[in-house]
Amino acid sequence: MLVMLLLLLLLLMMMMMMMIMRCVQLQQLVTDVTCIQLTDLFSSHDQLLSSMSSSQQRTAAEMTYQRRAEQLLTDENCFRLMMVC
Repeated sequence: MLVMLLLLLLLLMMMMMMMIMRCVQLQQLVTDVTCIQLTDLFSSHDQLLSSMSSSQQRTAAEMTYQRRAEQLLTDENCFRLMMVC
């Protein structure tokens, strides 16, 4: 009985540690200057794309967006994922 109680206590402590780690990660995401700048860049880019009709305009806007995002992320280790359907 005591062993089960100790295991349960250990499990609860591990779950609390995981929650704290996730909160720290979320706090970093919300307060990091680069994340805020990228969010602003994406929202302005999304609004710009919705007003464009031709694919040439969209391609030019995508290239500009990519260059600006790369400038913001020069000190970060990032990966670009492309989904081809």
